[in-house]
Amino acid sequence: MIAECFTDETNGKLQEIQEFAKTHLYGGSFDRCLNRLVEIQENNKDHYGDEIILYPDWASYSLGFSFSKGGVGYSPLNGGIIYHGPVDGKYPETYSVTMNHSDGWQIHT
Repeated sequence: MIAECFTDETNGKLQEIQEFAKTHLYGGSFDRCLNRLVEIQENNKDHYGDEIILYPDWASYSLGFSFSKGGVGYSPLNGGIIYHGPVDGKYPETYSVTMNHSDGWQIHT
């Protein structure tokens, strides 16, 4: 279950990622990313707003996110929860750079 501040617009991709993470024992890094976004939002509500929108990304087991304040058209912070690691042929590589590679998810802004 994800925190109340998230709006899931992933069309099922969030559940797919959570299952993949659980199956491949990478769930800790995905959960840490979600928790970090909640922490950022809670510590900066005046600037970032009360909602974090999750949406599908084209990259392997990755999601986009956007903080929402003041309605449509204003997003003070957005980025991705990007998966780095082996893929099963279902998705292409992420083509995202990471300085300290470890399999799992990282926040990119």
